[in-house]
Amino acid sequence: MTDKQQRFVEEYTTDWNGTQAAIRAGYGSAGARVEAHRLLTNANIRAAVAERARAIGEANDVSPERVLLELRRLAFYDPRKLFDQGNLRLPQDLDDDIAGAIVQVEVVTRKIGEGEVEYVNKYKLADKPAALQVLAKRCALLLPDMPKPGEEQPRRVIFEYEAVDAPSNKTGV
Repeated sequence: MTDKQQRFVEEYTTDWNGTQAAIRAGYGSAGARVEAHRLLTNANIRAAVAERARAIGEANDVSPERVLLELRRLAFYDPRKLFDQGNLRLPQDLDDDIAGAIVQVEVVTRKIGEGEVEYVNKYKLADKPAALQVLAKRCALLLPDMPKPGEEQPRRVIFEYEAVDAPSNKTGV
């Protein structure tokens, strides 16, 4: 692998933007998109990208097991664990599973009387349905219906995509 290709690998794994990585690695900006595509189809470069991504994950304590653990926390948290006898628990009193599902903590200070203040803790929890969907996909739980015996086999899905509402295109293209 050339020095320029190695630089591309390093740049690509910083933001996963092939065009910008190609430009930062020293390839011309005019053909950077095409060059990035060409580089990313090279088996040696793909292997180097995969190895670098693995090393970055390892250095940051990110593993498939850790990601699944965190997804599990988001998908299966029990909001009842936020309370103790009807009172909202303080963050330091929460177990790791429920604490891992909290995405925002807000402490509001209110004056309730002469020289008296009240602190109100507010917790915002993770989007449970979204976490369940990601976890189910990751664990291959959302598979297409299989045909009954004697029925035609379904066609294989070569790619998958999600439709997103796009801005109106006045040109009709």
